[in-house]
Amino acid sequence: MTLLNIYESEVSTEFKNFLDQIKTNIEAYSEAKLKAQKERMIIIGKIAEYKQSFPQRSTDHRLLVKAMKEEGWSDDVISNNLIAFRRYQKLMNSHSDWHPLAQAASVSHLLLMARADDGRLEHNALKYLKRHNKLPSLSAMRGYLAGWFDEKFMQRRRASGGGASSEFNAESFDKSSTFEFKIVEDNQLVLGEKLVSILNKIDMDKAFINDAFKEKLEPHNHQLEVLADWSKPIRNKSINL
Repeated sequence: MTLLNIYESEVSTEFKNFLDQIKTNIEAYSEAKLKAQKERMIIIGKIAEYKQSFPQRSTDHRLLVKAMKEEGWSDDVISNNLIAFRRYQKLMNSHSDWHPLAQAASVSHLLLMARADDGRLEHNALKYLKRHNKLPSLSAMRGYLAGWFDEKFMQRRRASGGGASSEFNAESFDKSSTFEFKIVEDNQLVLGEKLVSILNKIDMDKAFINDAFKEKLEPHNHQLEVLADWSKPIRNKSINL
């Protein structure tokens, strides 16, 4: 839970009075944090462009890499921010109608749009931005990609039973773009969802007789074994007294 999320919770009167005293500071901190994350993304993207433009300047490259490491930017953070930057650049290099979306999007929003990569998410997110003056939450965007939410980022009506489900819980999902998720955590969540989706689509009978597929899997034996062991339910062992 982020600091701003606390204000959506049921709290005592005394605690609410305390929170009201620091709300301005928390809002300023959250805004500065998002701005810093966006600036970091642009720095990482510009560094990548420089390295690509001048591949022969290895000394410069090493200095830049060392500086990023000393900032505490891990390889995952750099990789994800670079993906987000390329989506940001694509929007900024498009028609000016797309510029407000690029400017309003957090790094996590841009990363999610890059992974979707079909244009529909961006189109609907831009329409939402124009209607509400903010972007839909990351949770709502994920729900849209999973088919649970419609193009307005509202929960879809039930397909059976004739009843309609209520709108998605605004307290849980309808957060503005100020609610940021860590890039690495988001990356792992999306990758995990993709892995489960792929596993559900694989025809195991055909996979077992596909030698080419087996050869591709062999270098990943260790990861597969770790996942297999980790995914097994933990059984409580009886203790003989």
